[in-house]
Amino acid sequence: MPPTTVFHSSMTNPKPIVAATRTPSPQQSPMAAGAPSEVTEAAFSRWKVELQNKLIVEQEKEFSRERLQYKQHENSKFWERKQALHKKTADQFGKAKMEVEAVRQANLTRGAEYKAELEEMKEMAAQQREEWMQFGHELTVQHGPEQMERTKARLAETAEQKAELGRQVKQLAQVNNKQRHVQRTYRLEEKRQLVETTKHKEFSNPEESKNFSFHQKEEMGGEVRRTERRWRSLSKQEREAFLTHAHDNHEKNDFIKEHMRDARKDVIKTKSTLAGAERERKVEDAMKITEKREERERANRELRDAMYTSRFADPEKAKLLSQPRAEAAQIAGVTIAPLPVTPYRLTA
Repeated sequence: MPPTTVFHSSMTNPKPIVAATRTPSPQQSPMAAGAPSEVTEAAFSRWKVELQNKLIVEQEKEFSRERLQYKQHENSKFWERKQALHKKTADQFGKAKMEVEAVRQANLTRGAEYKAELEEMKEMAAQQREEWMQFGHELTVQHGPEQMERTKARLAETAEQKAELGRQVKQLAQVNNKQRHVQRTYRLEEKRQLVETTKHKEFSNPEESKNFSFHQKEEMGGEVRRTERRWRSLSKQEREAFLTHAHDNHEKNDFIKEHMRDARKDVIKTKSTLAGAERERKVEDAMKITEKREERERANRELRDAMYTSRFADPEKAKLLSQPRAEAAQIAGVTIAPLPVTPYRLTA
């Protein structure tokens, strides 16, 4: 079915759009409306705060000027003291330089003396070393041939001992090799005899082995068949028990469903009654809320009218805004905390 187009009357005859314009209402003077003055209490409070801030700023400026003067005075004193210290330091450096030069000359003289003593000690040590070398050469010339003979004899004795030890080690190695060969041959013979004995035992009775294997397999087959019969019996019993349990569960489910249908009908009926009572209660609450809102709006209008007349200041307070700052602060009771005693003030 093709879609149909529906036309509304507003589509053929649109309403003209008229821009909503507001004409500003003329401002009414507060005094004409019953106010005691043109100045509000909020404006008077702001003026008092501004006046207090201006007094604090003037006080801080005066404090800064005194501190700047004190700093300039201290700087001039510091530079004078610095120049005096520079002159004193230069004098002390001149004296110290002369003392350092005197100490350096004394050290040079003492160093030259130490150097001469050191050269003398080196010459004595070289002379003593030369004497010892001469003495050693004389001993070598005197006892050299005898020492060489003793050294040769000792080396020959050591070589003979090493040769004897080598011969003993070779003999011991030959004996060990013979023992290993005998042991290896004995173990191989034992293994060969064991293999022969095993072969003889395995191939001597083949018929007995076959009969034993056949009876063993027959017993295993019987055991498997008995297990299958027992499994089929248990499976049949479990299936019958499952069907019985399923039938009982089906009957229980039918009973529970019927009981739940009746309970659902009772719940729907109870909730319908409660919903009607709730709707009636909401209507009564809405009427009470409307009455309270109207009463609250009436009280707010009365409070707003009272606040409008009470937010304007007295005429005496309004006159203070045009008076000099110090006189207005004294009359209005605007005070600031005095500055603490400062160490930066210059005394006359």
